[in-house]
Amino acid sequence: MKTARRELRNQERRLGREATRPCSPAATKLDTLAQKARLLDPARLLARGYSMTTDARGRLIKSRRDVAPGDTLLTRFADGRVRSLVQPGVGVGGPGKTPTKGRKRGSKQEESGQESLF
Repeated sequence: MKTARRELRNQERRLGREATRPCSPAATKLDTLAQKARLLDPARLLARGYSMTTDARGRLIKSRRDVAPGDTLLTRFADGRVRSLVQPGVGVGGPGKTPTKGRKRGSKQEESGQESLF
């Protein structure tokens, strides 16, 4: 009888130790994947100051080549959304032209009459 009780206590201690260990390497991998998913969560990216812009069909805009004048865009921020209309101009759609450089450094006044910060 004493042997059975001792064996029962040993099994009880072992069960307590095993219960606190991860179930398997698969559980560890699942935890790692869950953490990666949290890091890539779009809401977290928005909270860090990024925005996401989509077209009218909900497709993510990744390049200026994805839009054309007249397109409606939806930009999502952490605190809300803004709808925009693409206007014709420099840099809209297609390869376009490279913007020209601004005034040279050291220039005291911009064309508007305002002093330069640079």
